[in-house]
Amino acid sequence: MPIHTILALTDFSNQAERALDRAALLAAAHQARLRIVYASDTPPLQLADPYARLEQRARQLARRHSVQVTAVSGSGQRMADAMAEADRADLLVVHHHMHRGPFWCRSTLSRLLQRSPCPVLVVRQPAQAAYAQVLVAVDFSATSRPQVRYASSFAPGAALDVFHAIDTGTEAWMRRVQADA
Repeated sequence: MPIHTILALTDFSNQAERALDRAALLAAAHQARLRIVYASDTPPLQLADPYARLEQRARQLARRHSVQVTAVSGSGQRMADAMAEADRADLLVVHHHMHRGPFWCRSTLSRLLQRSPCPVLVVRQPAQAAYAQVLVAVDFSATSRPQVRYASSFAPGAALDVFHAIDTGTEAWMRRVQADA
């Protein structure tokens, strides 16, 4: 599956900036369009107009990485906005701190991973260069082959490692039917 459109979510935190930079590097590598959306669990304290800041950040990324970047204004419902945009994207890029949230509700990241119609890249490290290695976890399901194909084209020139991962229920069933290793 080629990557034509990348969606990145930001709350303007340092971690989100890492995700935006990684998304821009990937957009440049794939000659893809980058769309950025403001998504935050809490209202911005210092920002009078988050969308103006988003547009400014889009212009900076476009200049720095020579890619087409669009700031997307949302309805203010972050999950609905993110999912609506993810429907039109080939890759969703988020920062790893999106997993934090109040203990009584599921995190934004877990909801995105569960509902996203496209692959999700969770960024932890600053983007300094293209990925040198890609790891893809597979099982015996029908989705494994397309996942490996997608991963192999995700970062051109990167080493591809395939990790065989099955849950214990599947493993027990396979042992019971004496499936070949």
